[in-house]
Amino acid sequence: MKELYLPYIKLPKSFTRLLKTHFKGINTVTENRPIMEAMNDDKGFGFIVNNCLREYSQNKSIESALSMAGWKFLRERLASVYFHFLCKQKFDWDVEIEAIDDLLEFEEIFIDSTFDSLSRLFMLGFYLKVVDVKYNGLDGMADQGQGILNDSLAMKDIIFAGSVKHERADYVVLGCFLLRSYMDEKDIVKFFSNNKMSYDKVLSFLSPQQQANILNNLLNYSMSIEDYDMFYYEKV
Repeated sequence: MKELYLPYIKLPKSFTRLLKTHFKGINTVTENRPIMEAMNDDKGFGFIVNNCLREYSQNKSIESALSMAGWKFLRERLASVYFHFLCKQKFDWDVEIEAIDDLLEFEEIFIDSTFDSLSRLFMLGFYLKVVDVKYNGLDGMADQGQGILNDSLAMKDIIFAGSVKHERADYVVLGCFLLRSYMDEKDIVKFFSNNKMSYDKVLSFLSPQQQANILNNLLNYSMSIEDYDMFYYEKV
């Protein structure tokens, strides 16, 4: 696999803020609160959410529409609308969610490595799909099954070599994906089987330049999703 260079991308801030949020589904009021806060803090985002939920909001409050639609419907509609805008330079509030089938497949393949209340895998897939559209010249609506997002699906056996669920499964998947540029997949599986070896230890087998490239890619992803903990802690 060729060496990867992942860029910093300015992603929609309010959307990634929600994708990093725990939606534990205790009740609809609790689940809706972070969405309502994001809408109040970012009026443009609130306008987009209102339009994405218009089929549910006729003669109803936005809170009722959110409760009927649910968080997962909203995040998928938001992602679909975003990619339609990215590719066509116009909004389509009724765009089909099939436009992000590849993103949903990505999340489904790795879902056992994380918790149902989190959307971090969805967020990583979203980032990789944006990279494919903006930097690799793919049409995010038509060219599904191609690009970095599709290549990353080969990671399934590596991720499942360990049995632990991760809150930040996006970093686990991305970190292993980046290792594939320099290591044989069988070696990566062996390193992580039964969680016997830390990521830091695995990196020690690489050259300083290879380590720097992986770290730069992880930091660019962190900056893109505004997850600044990566800058304060040594371990991934």
